[in-house]
Amino acid sequence: MAKIKQSEFEDEEKLLSPTIVINKKYTMIHIPIKNEIEDITPIKERMKKEHIKVCGIAFSNSDNFAICVVIDENRKFVKAKFIKGGKQYQKKTQMILNEIKKHRQKGEKFGEKNHKKYWEKLNHISDYYSHKVSKEIVDFCKENEVEVISITDMNEDINKNFTKSVGRYSPIYLRRRIVKYLEYKAFKSSIIITRIRKNYTASKCYICRGNIKRKNLEFECENGHKGDYFFNSAMNIAIMCLKKFGK
Repeated sequence: MAKIKQSEFEDEEKLLSPTIVINKKYTMIHIPIKNEIEDITPIKERMKKEHIKVCGIAFSNSDNFAICVVIDENRKFVKAKFIKGGKQYQKKTQMILNEIKKHRQKGEKFGEKNHKKYWEKLNHISDYYSHKVSKEIVDFCKENEVEVISITDMNEDINKNFTKSVGRYSPIYLRRRIVKYLEYKAFKSSIIITRIRKNYTASKCYICRGNIKRKNLEFECENGHKGDYFFNSAMNIAIMCLKKFGK
């Protein structure tokens, strides 16, 4: 029988009394966890602080799952982090998709045992990377004393159209699941997530607000500023968060 120790959980998490759940096929043990949140100040009140740091996050379809940029209340750049693993994720999922294709060619349907186990593997891989990326984002924000994370708001229609164009098992496909896990991980660390409109976050230069042209992963604006395309987007997302709350 496996032993569960307090050390396996976060420092702020406390284990409560476990409950045994008996099912027809298996028996599970449920262990409730108590987690105390240090700061639950609403975002409007939080953004009124004299000193506050915001992290803007841009998601990409490259080897970088996410590009995180921290700025202070004066819109001054503090630090950036490029969270990699996109190519590795794509490679692993493509290997499994190739196996599914082979089974389809043999005439197997989704519900059949051999075919179904590959779909379960795909889900496990996606889950692993979603948790990994969301944890890296939160850890980076905690290291840099970030209190607010800013991301763009993508509605269902935009998501569906975008997914069709980039492929279901591409790095950007995980955006929704990463954000889902990020929300509760950030809240546990007293960090609030806010969403801003996507308008102009990717088409304007964060330095001068000039129009930009993208070339692969780089950009150049009409006034000559150059740099990483997704870094520019992340900066715009962070800056627009400050503007949204009057800073």
